[in-house]
Amino acid sequence: MKNLTIWIKQLVVLCALLVTSVANAGLIESKVTDNSWSTTEPFDSKDYYSITNLGDVYKNTYGEMLWDIDIMHLSSLSFKMVFATSDESASSFSLLLVGSNTELTLQSYTTNVGEIGSQQPSVWYQETIALTSHDLSFFNTDEQVKLAFRHTALLDIPRSSRAQAIFKDINFSLVQNNSTAVPEPASIGLLLLALVLISSRKWAKSPL
Repeated sequence: MKNLTIWIKQLVVLCALLVTSVANAGLIESKVTDNSWSTTEPFDSKDYYSITNLGDVYKNTYGEMLWDIDIMHLSSLSFKMVFATSDESASSFSLLLVGSNTELTLQSYTTNVGEIGSQQPSVWYQETIALTSHDLSFFNTDEQVKLAFRHTALLDIPRSSRAQAIFKDINFSLVQNNSTAVPEPASIGLLLLALVLISSRKWAKSPL
């Protein structure tokens, strides 16, 4: 019984470490906006993030969301998105890696992508970006780098010109011989908890 208790404690510690490492792979760190931009995280029945201009916005202002990531151990990222604007020359939606002194644009959209229905996005555009195809030597190995989803005004935008960037299902692939998608922390936590319960029952039934 003593060995069983020690084994369970060790497994619980391992579970906690694994869940923490997975969470850090895609943990939202901060949001940057001014009064003319709105950033929204998933809530209620909406499972997506959005960055929208609320009214009159000025050229080069933006709203963005930032995630802490470890670029040295990530090979690619994927997500679904919709970018819709009434004036395709007025704003852009971009993905960037942001370091302490350097920004690297991974992808940028200036034309409508996907389709927004009457209540919610009805057509999602699936995007996959390989980090291994980009030169990451601009960043130091010990530098904290963030992934930024940024909606930027390319012109002074009047209140009548509405632009909305919506995205969801952000997944990261680790650098391995066979890249493996990083699941949500809750999913892997439930799986490991189930393994603990199954193993404890097995030990309880075994003769000491």
